[in-house]
Amino acid sequence: MPAIGAVLLIVLGAMVCFLGYRLLRVTLGLAGFAAGAFLGWLLAGRVAEAAPVFVLIISIVGGILGAILAAVLYKVGVFLLGATGGMFLAGIISIAASAHPHILIIVGAGIVAGVVTLLVQKFLVSLLTALLGSGAVIAGAFQLAGQFSLEQAMQQWPAVKTGPYLWLALALWLVLGLLGLVVQMRGGKKK
Repeated sequence: MPAIGAVLLIVLGAMVCFLGYRLLRVTLGLAGFAAGAFLGWLLAGRVAEAAPVFVLIISIVGGILGAILAAVLYKVGVFLLGATGGMFLAGIISIAASAHPHILIIVGAGIVAGVVTLLVQKFLVSLLTALLGSGAVIAGAFQLAGQFSLEQAMQQWPAVKTGPYLWLALALWLVLGLLGLVVQMRGGKKK
């Protein structure tokens, strides 16, 4: 099962990384799902002694609501895309700094990034989709190589054990993300 999830993460990540702006409605649906699921997971995980099944159900419901909002309401979708990027970036920075992020910092980063994305749309949508997609590709590749466990990372969040390959993963993430940004900026109109 982890290998299937990793391959799916690589395929979807590559699609979002290189075609994120061109396939904006699909990307928005994926981003809305990710933002809603992550927020649902954070909130449900804060409930004392919450059963894992409860956390999973709340995450899925949050993801479905986020995907529907993002796909139907364009501006909400762009906001959720920015919010997902902001929350993801805040999480990555906290992991790299070995800090325990507070939920308000994660949500605050998401809100700020969502608003800024609405203001500077094409460039930030391309940048965020390139970075989010490349992050998914790198996480999936490291999981396939046995250097990273998505399941373990989700269980230990935010105190993820990063291992010796953190800096390599970050460098690969940035290089692939910048390549995805170049491809998207050189591409044509969104579909």
